[in-house]
Amino acid sequence: MSALLPAAEELWGEEPKFLFLDEIQLMPGWSKWLRRIHETTDIKLFVTGSNSKMSSHEIPTELRGRFIEQKVFPLSFREFLSFRNFDLDEKYLVHDQKQLAHVKRLLREYLSLGGLPEVVLADDSLKDDIVQSYFRTVVSRDIMELHRVRNDRVLKLLLKMLLNGKEYTVNKLYNTLKSMQHEIGKATIQQYIGYAEDAYFMRSVHAFSHSIKDATKHPRKLYCVDNSFLRFVSTKFSHDTGR
Repeated sequence: MSALLPAAEELWGEEPKFLFLDEIQLMPGWSKWLRRIHETTDIKLFVTGSNSKMSSHEIPTELRGRFIEQKVFPLSFREFLSFRNFDLDEKYLVHDQKQLAHVKRLLREYLSLGGLPEVVLADDSLKDDIVQSYFRTVVSRDIMELHRVRNDRVLKLLLKMLLNGKEYTVNKLYNTLKSMQHEIGKATIQQYIGYAEDAYFMRSVHAFSHSIKDATKHPRKLYCVDNSFLRFVSTKFSHDTGR
């Protein structure tokens, strides 16, 4: 890791003012190295990582209080339009039927294919493979390796079941997996769902109630981080536009 700084100095001809480091959490001793650079130089550090090890509750002790976290989610619809080189003029949208029709087509595409930048820019023939690759990465690296999960078959099946449904309860998931001859406890199911949420793959939402008891007893709705996973990973054939 210490070789990174001399390489940057050599590139700029002097000590750099900014240093951008991608997927640094995969390198051993990265947090101690970052703290040393932070405390001994005036370099501004920008560090990115794609798995849950980079989330605020997993940041090593050496960096506590020394960083500002910025979460980067898939493209918003406005960003999606920018990626598609479409300049939206909202002032004239209502009066310009041609532009309105084009925006609606792009919205349908956005709702169906999602806003992952690489997927948005890829040829249609490659989108499925890219999303499947992302799904495998989430399962293998962000969940299995990080949390030492061994039963990859049940984990993948559970995630696909969640993608196929609008809401869930742990009891219902447990009974379904049990009927399919999979030995897994309710606590483990809850753990797996928590791991998927920590990896920013999906998010569970409780039913609204002023009573915590009432909110927790109802099925939870589940939202995936990007609709591309609903399109290419789930086995649903209908276009659930409302979801």
